[in-house]
Amino acid sequence: MSGPIITGYIDESYTGNQKKGLFTLCCVFVRQEQLAPLELSWQNVIDKKNLQLQKEGRPSIQRFHATELNCLSKQYEGWTDDERLQFVKALYRTLRYSLTSHEAYTLDLSDILAIWPESEHPIAFGYQLLTQNFMLDMGEIIHQEQMTERIDLVVERGDGSATTQATFQAMLRDETFKYANTFRSIREGSWDRDRMLQIADLFAYEAFKDAKRRKQGKTDPRLSMQALLSMDSVGIKTQEVSREWLLELKRTKDQQ
Repeated sequence: MSGPIITGYIDESYTGNQKKGLFTLCCVFVRQEQLAPLELSWQNVIDKKNLQLQKEGRPSIQRFHATELNCLSKQYEGWTDDERLQFVKALYRTLRYSLTSHEAYTLDLSDILAIWPESEHPIAFGYQLLTQNFMLDMGEIIHQEQMTERIDLVVERGDGSATTQATFQAMLRDETFKYANTFRSIREGSWDRDRMLQIADLFAYEAFKDAKRRKQGKTDPRLSMQALLSMDSVGIKTQEVSREWLLELKRTKDQQ
């Protein structure tokens, strides 16, 4: 089976605690023909900023990193709030000229420990479950729309990379997974070789912050998320995995 390629880039955002708190996994999908122009435009913004920083005798940045930029820490130390805003606006403009689709799931790691107290690594369970959800969702869309595209996945190098890749391979071996032929490959990527992972980092961070706001009872998205939602070129789906959904999953698995 052959056809056009869609690549999904996977990155996560969470508090750093691997046993409690919110955990968001995001996948950014882009068609092959859109990939190179988008990555080039994104890198051009960073290169232009570095030229400015060098002229001012200030340290260059290596890449976009959402958490560091939001906190103005590490490579962004010494930046002003307005400087950060103008940099983000320039990066956002690159997203207006390429069609991308973004899917993010958020769950609470504390719920996993409450339902599966024997779980030693709840964050690994999070990577596994949400990767399965991405594959089911994209498989269903391609099937319903009668599309001929096949999907490659690229996962950010890090703690969840091995679990995500193992989950992908297990799904392809699962005889009950009817969309196996839709998926072609998975590999580990890095922010310098795969600049789309920086964009996945952006959306994972925004989805995480959005879920955190809703958990606090706030219904309005952050201004940065509102700006992304307003773009016709960007499709965004965010969803929270509730404790009730996890309990139903456990009941189903216990009956198998």
